[in-house]
Amino acid sequence: MLNIVKVAEPEDIKKFKKKHKPQNWDDFTPEIKSGIKKNILENEQTVNGTQLCVYCERKISTENSHVEHVRPKALHKFPNLFDKYENMVVSCDLKNTCGNYKGSEYDEKFIHPIENDPADFMTYNFATGKIVNKNDSLKERVDYTCEILNLNGCRELIEARKTILIQLNSSVDEGAGFIDYVEEFYSLTEAYKSEVLNI
Repeated sequence: MLNIVKVAEPEDIKKFKKKHKPQNWDDFTPEIKSGIKKNILENEQTVNGTQLCVYCERKISTENSHVEHVRPKALHKFPNLFDKYENMVVSCDLKNTCGNYKGSEYDEKFIHPIENDPADFMTYNFATGKIVNKNDSLKERVDYTCEILNLNGCRELIEARKTILIQLNSSVDEGAGFIDYVEEFYSLTEAYKSEVLNI
């Protein structure tokens, strides 16, 4: 998961909210939603020139992603947060993982990518490609977060991570050259640099 540092809410979004006083997320026009997504992707979720899903860290664009409310906007959950820019990130559109899989599920155990640095909680098993807790005291939160996002249950995601790890392991003898060309899975490559390459 990415650690998100929020930028200021764009002026056009502020003006829209002030003028139209939306009562729910559906009151936002497609143009405004698209502007929110574009701004977040360009200013908060671009890592080394690549736009990444906040949760799985796969490469995304405005066409294959959606605005994700970290604390769900559902009326029975956090209805007052539907228009709060500081609660918005961008998730991929995969159905079996990330924001679509999470839906309205949320508990304060969730590792919130804006309020918490996921790297303080999570690392990777470099043999399996699965996300693991950094220590036993963090296990409950890491397990819960991975479960509601299906980060360790999505076969496609695990296989993609393992492919990267195989390539990284085969390039260790040649130095860290390959790692600089990996566009996806930023936290995986950062953990690999730190824990395997010691750089």
